[in-house]
Amino acid sequence: LSGTGIPDMGDILLMPMTGEPKFEPGSKENPDEGYRSRFSKHNEHAKPGYYSVTLDDYLVDVELTATKRVGFHRYTFTNPENNSGWIIIDLGHGLSDKSLFNQIEISADNVVSGYRHSTGFVKNQHVFFTAEFSKPFKSFITWTDGEIGNENKTEGTVCKLVLNFDVNPNEEILVKVGISNVDDAGATN
Repeated sequence: LSGTGIPDMGDILLMPMTGEPKFEPGSKENPDEGYRSRFSKHNEHAKPGYYSVTLDDYLVDVELTATKRVGFHRYTFTNPENNSGWIIIDLGHGLSDKSLFNQIEISADNVVSGYRHSTGFVKNQHVFFTAEFSKPFKSFITWTDGEIGNENKTEGTVCKLVLNFDVNPNEEILVKVGISNVDDAGATN
């Protein structure tokens, strides 16, 4: 879709944070009302195959790259509050589309998989994903269509999952994310 001028993709949003977990992104005008974070262009670096930035509100260094099969994330929690770091998976977020149906399932203490069905530029888009974390999460909170819960599997129009990790200062959490437009096996293998 390069060069079409149509913002698409952006179906599987991951966002690291510290402090109290938040489920809504908040506005650009007031990022404090949600999980958004300020950042400085001076701390942002991009080149083909690599992107990094420091999230100023959470003191998290983010690095992103990709292999042939997965997106690879490294989150370094430089000064986590109470040695606690959070990573939200927000399936309601898309660049310009409308979420129709989401599903998130915790299949191991460090693996999450799911599905997002949306409509936008692509009228009937299906994206499956599997995210594998370098360490187990200690707890999680689900958010499904506005209801907070704690189910290993949830589905609805908009699903979000917030994972809580024990992290020491300057500890890294690595995440491999595979996606497929065909099925769960394509995202996992």
